[in-house]
Amino acid sequence: MKLGTLLLGIIAFFAIRYALREGVRSVVTSATTDHAAKCLVMLGHTTSFQDGSTFIVGSFKNNCDRRFSHVTVAFMLDRSSGTSVTQMWSPLRSSTAPNRAPQTALDLPAAPIFAYSRDIQPGETRKFKSAMPISENSTFRFDRISGY
Repeated sequence: MKLGTLLLGIIAFFAIRYALREGVRSVVTSATTDHAAKCLVMLGHTTSFQDGSTFIVGSFKNNCDRRFSHVTVAFMLDRSSGTSVTQMWSPLRSSTAPNRAPQTALDLPAAPIFAYSRDIQPGETRKFKSAMPISENSTFRFDRISGY
């Protein structure tokens, strides 16, 4: 009788362990993929001049039936040749006569700009402000909203 009870206990232990592992895995997968972000909707964004700096501001809405602990709104800042960054002459770059005039403009990749928000309830509309200021004449585009 004791051997049967022990065997039944071991089988029950492994069954409960398997059920918990699969349950936790599905919750973690849904919370860490962009699948959950499909119901986070951008309502609008613009720039705002505050305290001598320009920030990206706007609002988004949680159309999900669950709460998000953290939401990240991502923008891509265009840093192409239209900006004032230019490639200058460097004495280490060549042995020819110095030409200190700016040469061709640098073609830099887009830079990410983020805004963060915490504890967003289902159905809630939340305002955001970028974490870092941008140049007044910068061009940027909305990239995505991620939440977990």
